[in-house]
Amino acid sequence: MWETASVLLLVSDRDGVIVDYSKAAAATLGAHEKHTLGEVMDGESAALLDELMHNLRPNEAPRSLLLRLIRRDGGRVLVAGLVEKLLARNGTPLLRVTVLDVPGSRSWVEEMIASEELLRAFVRTSNEAMWCIEFSEPVDLTLGEHEIVRQVFENECHWLMCNEAMARLYDLPEGLDFNKQPVSQYFPRSPENEGFIRQIIESNFSVDNALSIDTRHDGSTVYAENTVRCSIEGGRLFRMWGTVRDITSYRQVHNRLAQEAQEVRGILGALPDVVLVINRNRRLLAVNPAFETLLGWNP
Repeated sequence: MWETASVLLLVSDRDGVIVDYSKAAAATLGAHEKHTLGEVMDGESAALLDELMHNLRPNEAPRSLLLRLIRRDGGRVLVAGLVEKLLARNGTPLLRVTVLDVPGSRSWVEEMIASEELLRAFVRTSNEAMWCIEFSEPVDLTLGEHEIVRQVFENECHWLMCNEAMARLYDLPEGLDFNKQPVSQYFPRSPENEGFIRQIIESNFSVDNALSIDTRHDGSTVYAENTVRCSIEGGRLFRMWGTVRDITSYRQVHNRLAQEAQEVRGILGALPDVVLVINRNRRLLAVNPAFETLLGWNP
C-alpha cells in the first residue's frame, strides 16, 4: 500500500512485525529482508514504538520522537520520525513510522537531534511526571536476579532528563535541579523497592503500574505507580525510564481501612458475647470465637 511512498516509511502490527514499507525503507534499511522493528532499529527505539502502540489511540495526532535506525550495512543513524496509530480495514491496529530526515543528509532536523533539544523540550513541557535513571556503570543482566537487584541500587548512576512535573511530585524547592540530586535520595533501597526491581526483571524489563515507595525532598513517603521501560544492549542495562503517578492518598486510605478491619477483628475476638456480622443482603460476613464455641461451628 505504501510501497511507492517517496519517504522512508515503515508499518508494523501490535507485535512489532513489519507488514508494509516504502521502497526507501527497503533500499536504506533492507526492510524487505527483515521482519521486525527490532531488526531495523536499536532496542531502545523499538521499545519506544511498542509503548506508543499500546498507548496511542487510532487516528490520534502523530507523535514526534528520535529513532536510531540500523542501515543495511550495519551502520546506525539517528533520525527524527512521526509515529501514528492506524486501523487496517479489518480493524487491526497498525503503527506507521515516517522518517522526517533522509539518513546521510545534513538538515535542520539533524541539528536539533545533535543538540537533543527536540526530545528535551518534549519531556520538559509534559504535564506527566517523567524520569530516567542512567547507569554510568551498566548493570550486568547475565547474572542472577539477586546480583542484578544489588547492582541497580549500588552501581554508579544518575537522573537524566527528569522534568518539572517530576520535581513538583517530589516537592523539590524552586530552583533545585532534580537531575543533579542523588538517585538514592528519592529512590532508596528497601525491601519494597527491591521487589519493584524484581517485578521489572520478571516482566522482561517492561512493566506498567508497578509500585515503588519513594521519598519526597522533605523525607516523607510517596507511594508511586510507575510505567517502566529499559534500554538494554549486549546484556547490559544502561537506562530505566518511565512515567510516575502519585497514589499516596489511595494507599493511605487502603492502609487505614486495613488497620481498622484488624482492630475490629481483635475486638470481636475478645468479646465474651456471641456476635455475628451480616450485611444488608443477609449474607454472613463474620462471627466471633464465642459464636463458634457456643454452636460448635467450624467454618
